[in-house]
Amino acid sequence: MDKKTTNVYETTNYRKFKKMLDNREVSPNRVQKIVKSIDQVGYVMSPIIVNEKMEVIDGQGRLAAAERLGLPVYYVVAPGIGIEECRAMNLNQGNWDIKDFVNSYSAGGNINYINLTNLMKEFEKTLGVNTLYAIAYGDVYHSAGGVGERIRSGLLMFDSAEYVSARKLCNYLAEFAPIVNRIGGRRELYYGAVRFMLTCDGCDRKALKERVVKRQTSLLPVANMEQALDMLGDCYNFRCAKKIYFSTEFKKWLDAKIHKQKIEQHKKERMAV
Repeated sequence: MDKKTTNVYETTNYRKFKKMLDNREVSPNRVQKIVKSIDQVGYVMSPIIVNEKMEVIDGQGRLAAAERLGLPVYYVVAPGIGIEECRAMNLNQGNWDIKDFVNSYSAGGNINYINLTNLMKEFEKTLGVNTLYAIAYGDVYHSAGGVGERIRSGLLMFDSAEYVSARKLCNYLAEFAPIVNRIGGRRELYYGAVRFMLTCDGCDRKALKERVVKRQTSLLPVANMEQALDMLGDCYNFRCAKKIYFSTEFKKWLDAKIHKQKIEQHKKERMAV
């Protein structure tokens, strides 16, 4: 015989539940999707998880949908569970996107994430979150397995001095926004390409902007950084005596980065033995 290990409670007293301070906000769209699902397939009991303070750890969307429809809420109590467990649960289940984690760490007082949140408030609409994640992390462009994983894990280091520097860079990148938005596609690749070009010896930031503006009609949607660098490089090098081969420089940079990562991984493996 199976053993009963958890008590599932039922209530229509929605006010007894509390939102955990650092938990993510529930979007109206998510609640509407749950409501629509209930309308289509019926109400399937799926208990939400709360701690002893009745703070919701998992199931804020289901709670809001149940309240909207006047349905009972089923819940289980997991004493001692807090925001760290909440983040870990959503990290493993993939329920939160990167922005949810940023907002959670920021609400918890982490200055690195507060700085990123402030940067996002100012430049998200113009540059997009992927570009801002990469800038805050100090990488050329955002990738789900690299920059995103680091930010989700709460390991972002983005102090006030870096925030001030990032704002200056974002203001410069924002000057390219009308061009990049017209092109369409993955705009973070173009912004990443501009950022990389600025690190190359001999690249003039004023000339880069002026030359891209003059030849912007030649720019097309791209699928990777190399293509973006080729496009922008053609603009920069057009009728220029001293050409810079940005794609070649990027390949050198990428090879060095991969080599460094392999060395670090090898060191970790040796230490684990």
